Amino acid sequence: MNSGGRGLGRATVLMIVAALVAVGSVGASAQESEGDTADAALLQAGFDTYTTQCAGCHQPGGTGIAGTFPPLNGNPAVQDTAYLIQTIRNGKQGALVVDGVDYDGVMPAFSTLSADQIEGLVAYVQGGFVVPAAPGGDNAAALPVATGALPDLAGMAIVAAFALAAAVGVLVLSPRIISTLDRLDVPWLDAWLRSAIIVVYFIVATVAVPSIVLQSETVSRLDRSVQDVLGVGLWTGGLAVGLIGLWYTHRERRI
Repeated sequence: MNSGGRGLGRATVLMIVAALVAVGSVGASAQESEGDTADAALLQAGFDTYTTQCAGCHQPGGTGIAGTFPPLNGNPAVQDTAYLIQTIRNGKQGALVVDGVDYDGVMPAFSTLSADQIEGLVAYVQGGFVVPAAPGGDNAAALPVATGALPDLAGMAIVAAFALAAAVGVLVLSPRIISTLDRLDVPWLDAWLRSAIIVVYFIVATVAVPSIVLQSETVSRLDRSVQDVLGVGLWTGGLAVGLIGLWYTHRERRI
């Protein structure tokens, strides 16, 4: 009986130990899986940020353009995390040499990126531009490299739709918009329409257009002083055209 009890006790202990080991293995596997998921999410965020903010100059995969935009893939400087973050936030200009090739340009500051975006961007660049796996399990590297073609087409379609709607609206309402009026007895619809056109024009001409031009890829490569002059010129031109239009339409009794 004692021998059987001791055997049963040893068996029980062994079963408990085996169960604990199994539970520990499951927990470790779960933690490892969670860690892999977090890493994949971080790389995906970095890939998305790089594609929209950096690939236009440094090219997909960080290959760069010789003599114009330095490569990032294989560039030892990008492994310095502090240097990389500082360059992303503050931009960089001046001469530098990468792989024996001279570069002398201006990289704009990306100070509007969030800390999470920069963290993902750093992980993606320092990780060798490894594209995260697609949700279905296939590696996204097997797919065509993401470009801005689809967003550009979508944006153009939206702009075209708005332009068409505006053209139809102008065609239908043009008699009320451009006709002369009696300033002592202005119909409320005419007054609202003309006021809305004036407000929309000044918003588009002095805010939207300068912002779009200054944020374009071509202009962002220019020196900051040139960007400032261009921005002031666009704003002044839009304002001047609007004021001249107000003077003319007022003289013609159209406002």
